[in-house]
Amino acid sequence: MTTTEERKKKEETKDEEYFTTDIRHLEQKLHNLEAEKQLFDAERLRLEQELNSLRNEIDRLREPPLVAAVVLSVKENTGKITVLSSTGPIFVVNSSRKVLNEQLKPGMFVSLNQRTFAIMDILSITKEDVYAAKSKLIKDY
Repeated sequence: MTTTEERKKKEETKDEEYFTTDIRHLEQKLHNLEAEKQLFDAERLRLEQELNSLRNEIDRLREPPLVAAVVLSVKENTGKITVLSSTGPIFVVNSSRKVLNEQLKPGMFVSLNQRTFAIMDILSITKEDVYAAKSKLIKDY
């Protein structure tokens, strides 16, 4: 009987060792999967940031181009501004909320929205810059 009991004890010990080894293996696998999940989360976050950046760039590129113009006069009582567009015609326009009429003076270069012709911004170019650019174009052609 003692041999049977000894055999059972040996089998139980082997089973316990097997289960202990299996549990260690599963714990290691769990640890590896958690580390891999952290890597995937970090990569997902990076890709989401890149996607947002690319979406912002696409939105910026979809904005209509602006037209350059020169302020001819500012009507104080109506708030209307007369501009000479770089495309040729003279327009009577409004300014956007971010450009105050008090800032505008005859001879200043401004940018116009291509659809509404509203003044969007004051450009920091001078008449000399325009003349230099035109003379360079004429000289190059």
